[in-house]
Amino acid sequence: MMSMSLLACASHKHEMLAVGGATESIFPDAEAWILSEGDHYEALQHLARRKNMEKYTSMMDFLFCELFVGYRKHCLKFYDGKGPLLKEMISDEQIAKFGKTLLGALKLAHAIFCASRRTTWINFRQEVLKIVV
Repeated sequence: MMSMSLLACASHKHEMLAVGGATESIFPDAEAWILSEGDHYEALQHLARRKNMEKYTSMMDFLFCELFVGYRKHCLKFYDGKGPLLKEMISDEQIAKFGKTLLGALKLAHAIFCASRRTTWINFRQEVLKIVV
């Protein structure tokens, strides 16, 4: 199981795990990538600076729910102890597909960050869903 190191969210005083929460351990490649370098986490954090991340336990939950918005309510129910983990709701095939999308999104966020390219979350999301899904 991956380390659950806490990372402070720069745009908020809220402390957020990089991984864990409703998406815990089902997207190992994306989780490993975000944990492998500090600027991987920072890139996503920078891109999402205008989004309300405080309602999420982890950056992976945030990324998943803000890309696949139909799962937001399920994640929040899980946090309230009224819903299952994501892995109990979706198939292995869906997990694989979502995992590839999340990894692609993280790499795109990093590329945008490194190029100092400005974009909105809406444009980022559209670009991710066009390319990867």
